[in-house]
This record gives sequence, C-alpha cells and structure tokens, in this order.
Amino acid sequence: MIIARAVEAGNGEDVAAAMRLRDDANREAAQLWQQKQQVEQARQQHANPGPDPRVVSYAKEWMDANPWYDPNGRDEDSAITKAIDNQLAAAGYDPKSPDYWHELTRRVAARIGDDGAAAPANPAKRKAPPTGTTREHAPVSTKKEIYVTPERKQAMIDAGIWDDVSRRNQMLKAYQAYDKSSAN
Repeated sequence: MIIARAVEAGNGEDVAAAMRLRDDANREAAQLWQQKQQVEQARQQHANPGPDPRVVSYAKEWMDANPWYDPNGRDEDSAITKAIDNQLAAAGYDPKSPDYWHELTRRVAARIGDDGAAAPANPAKRKAPPTGTTREHAPVSTKKEIYVTPERKQAMIDAGIWDDVSRRNQMLKAYQAYDKSSAN
C-alpha cells in the first residue's frame, strides 16, 4: 500500500525505501522459518534418538549365533521368537542387559526346542548368544562384579538359593573363590 501511494505521488525515494523494507522483512521471515525448521528437526531427533547401540550389538550377536532366525518373522520359528521377544519386553526385561538375551534364548529353546530335532540338517540350530561369558568381555565397570553364567544361575534357582539374597551372595562368593583358584 505504501509503494502504491508513493508511485501515485511520483516519489521514487519512498518507493525504493518501501521496497527495501519489504525485502528486509521477507529475508527476516525466511530466516525465522529456516530456524523454526531446524528447531523442529532437532526436537524430532531428540524425541527419536534411534536404537541403543548396546541393544543393536546384543541383537546382532544373537542373530549371528542363531542364523535360522528371520527378523521379518516369515517362518514359524522366527514368528514365535518375535512373540517371545515382545513378551519379554512387555514383562520389563531390559534388552540392554545380557540377562534379556539369555532369557530369550532359554524361552525360545523351551518353546521350539534347542536340540535340532526340528531341523536334523542343522544340529547346531539354537545356541546361546555370545554375550561376554569370559572375563575379557567384561566392561571395565564390572571388574569387581561376579559374572553368573546361565548354568550357574539355573543351578541356584533349582537349589532354591537364588531368591534368598544372603544364600545367593554366599554362593556367588564361593563361585568367585572357585574361579579365582582355578584360574591359577
């Protein structure tokens, strides 16, 4: 409107000033829009950071140890495994922990077998995931911790020791002493 009045009045300086103001406003609006897009993009990335690298690593190890598994669930065993995986997550198991993957392996073996009977051509069909069963795989933060193998844990559960914290700690100390003496 200002430009139209300046043109009608024949005032070239006012036309040029009004156009400069309009161009500056357009540039500023474009910069604000671009900043808004960047903020929204950063907000989305923060809300969806992607999968935890530990989960990705454990999943890769598990799938390497179980080459029969199809992540898309196109066969019966893989579909059952996906259902068990979903149940574990719903039950509160943490896929960032080795216990999750050991429990997945245990439940899959219990549900669809682990002796290769379902596939005689592939007798090594089901294996436990390689999730650090030796000391060199233990993270620095766990050097004072005791790694309990699934077999030892199951033995303590079968003996009724696992749920009794004091008896479990005694057994863990015994395992630790045994491991220390057998390492020499």
